[in-house]
Amino acid sequence: MAQRIITDDDIIALLFARREDGLHHVAKRYGGECHCIARNVLKSEQDAEECVNDTYVKVWDSIPPIRPKSLRAFVLTVTRNLAIDRLRANRSGRRIPSDVCVPLSELEEHLEGISVADDTMTEDLRRIINEFLRSLSKKDAALFVRRYWYLDSVRRLAEISGYSENNVYQRLFVMRQKLRDRLIKEGYEYEI
Repeated sequence: MAQRIITDDDIIALLFARREDGLHHVAKRYGGECHCIARNVLKSEQDAEECVNDTYVKVWDSIPPIRPKSLRAFVLTVTRNLAIDRLRANRSGRRIPSDVCVPLSELEEHLEGISVADDTMTEDLRRIINEFLRSLSKKDAALFVRRYWYLDSVRRLAEISGYSENNVYQRLFVMRQKLRDRLIKEGYEYEI
């Protein structure tokens, strides 16, 4: 008899029931992505490992009461936030290295002047960004997500995509412009 595949909803149910095997499934399903994010931010295998372990603790402490719509997004967001917090703590007030800041500043540079009126627009913004990503080719969407979510370097993106580093820079620039234009078209105000 075939074994039933555990879904994210099943994992959330296990966590709500306070069953530790829920964390085992989180680690099995998302541990690799968590390590990737933590390594890209922290540049240290030991710190990344500790950060991922902290992620599992935070997930255990958060579910319940939180019932995330997307377990993957929740877990990866926790990892990313913990990694950035750990980097700040490790740097003891010193500036965060540019290889972590650059992807975020690239995005901010193209979205500067776009204002979000209030928190109620968050869900709408999420929808627009998801639609934008779906409008891209799979390869471009992967480049965008890997650069601005996973914080992969342009060199790494060139290696995995087969593009030159220059081509990766150009493609990302065009995508940032398209996202900005899409946000303006959707009614996000542009302030000069």
